Amino acid sequence: MIMTPTPVISVKEARKLLGKSYRTFSDSEVEQIVVLLNVVATEAVQSKGSKITKI
Repeated sequence: MIMTPTPVISVKEARKLLGKSYRTFSDSEVEQIVVLLNVVATEAVQSKGSKITKI
């Protein structure tokens, strides 16, 4: 089970950003997506030593 820290944006805001494809997802599923994306982004920044490079 994934520990769920406080989301960085609301479910309503996330739905707007994710678009129509995610309208059938439950609030809890959208919240999980937000939390997972936050974890991935945080780890990516930490693994680069907080240096963001161009892709």
